[in-house]
Amino acid sequence: NRLKIAEIVRLTKVKLKKHNISSPSHAATLRRALIAWKNRNYDKWVFCREGEKALNDKCLPYNERDINLLDVGDVLVADGHVLNFNIMHPFTGKPCRMIVIMWYDWASCMPVGWEIMPTENVQCVAAGLRRAILTLGKAPKVAYLDNGKAFKAKVFTDKNVDFEEAGFYGMFARLGIEAMFAWPYNAQSKVVERFFGTFNEVERLMPTYTGASIQDKPAHMMRNERLH
Repeated sequence: NRLKIAEIVRLTKVKLKKHNISSPSHAATLRRALIAWKNRNYDKWVFCREGEKALNDKCLPYNERDINLLDVGDVLVADGHVLNFNIMHPFTGKPCRMIVIMWYDWASCMPVGWEIMPTENVQCVAAGLRRAILTLGKAPKVAYLDNGKAFKAKVFTDKNVDFEEAGFYGMFARLGIEAMFAWPYNAQSKVVERFFGTFNEVERLMPTYTGASIQDKPAHMMRNERLH
């Protein structure tokens, strides 16, 4: 439960006293000893206190990818992002946070195609890819995709779909695009996440901005802020 070091030292003293074990060391000495152990065994400290994802993010070895080996249009990275401002829903007329599907060129770090819809679905992904191909003037060699259901739909990826039976081939297969999927719950594997961080500057200019997190909410969304 991520006990604080001061709590750990105090509880240790209580436990030793309960078992009649002498502990002449001062609390500050135990604290220094624990911090020294933490510095020597940082991977165990992070794994036990924060979990496997934190261990992977903070401690484990990793590979760096060289985008200089790519040409513009070789690899497009696609991901969905819930917009941090409200838009009128096209069917209900009520304000809602829509989803943008972004197709991002890895070599040039340029967003080349996107589509905004109420929910992430196959139509939204396909429309964004179409805009990206029109912008580039060619189809990419590789589509690097998120692990969401909309991206993993058979209409995109299945090369063995029977045309007579199903009425379509996998769209990526027809276009000669190799589909690759990012590791789930690993933001570092999707370079488009960095763009969404920059895009937040544009979102803040919208009058219906809702904040990028709970702590980031604008004043008008707080309780009892009637003047705002």
